[in-house]
Amino acid sequence: MIKLIPNTRTMMKIELEIMNSNQQYNLWAADKIKLEEADIIKEHDESEKLGSNRWFIQYEENIVGLIDYLPKNKKDGMPWIGLFVLHGNFHGKGLATPVYDVLEKKLKSYGHDEIRLAVLEKNIPGILFWERQGFEKYSDGELDGRKIGRWRKELTK
Repeated sequence: MIKLIPNTRTMMKIELEIMNSNQQYNLWAADKIKLEEADIIKEHDESEKLGSNRWFIQYEENIVGLIDYLPKNKKDGMPWIGLFVLHGNFHGKGLATPVYDVLEKKLKSYGHDEIRLAVLEKNIPGILFWERQGFEKYSDGELDGRKIGRWRKELTK
């Protein structure tokens, strides 16, 4: 069973472990292989400032990943997935799509009819994953000096 549980500052060591199990992503997103606790604190500060919800992904008894969800982006008024990452030990196990399905169901229950996200241009596995989930690229852009694609998906009721 997959559950989304609140991710609080008291659990930052777990978040750090998850992020540091994804060294290639860290290199693309932060120009370093290993993040530090200060990086996680910064992410929490930014999420709080924006009004994001941070969740851990629990599968059976394991915390296997994390999600950052912004109910309303101030730039476009739309809900956004800010982060969707599984621990490296759980890559290739067929968990990502069922986790996304749980997330999508939750977002629909909030009344959303569309969800958006950004994917780093270098993150080809991420791009392929989001395409398989039915997302379509609608524009290119830049985030913190990195090239991104902006993606969206209409959520059917």
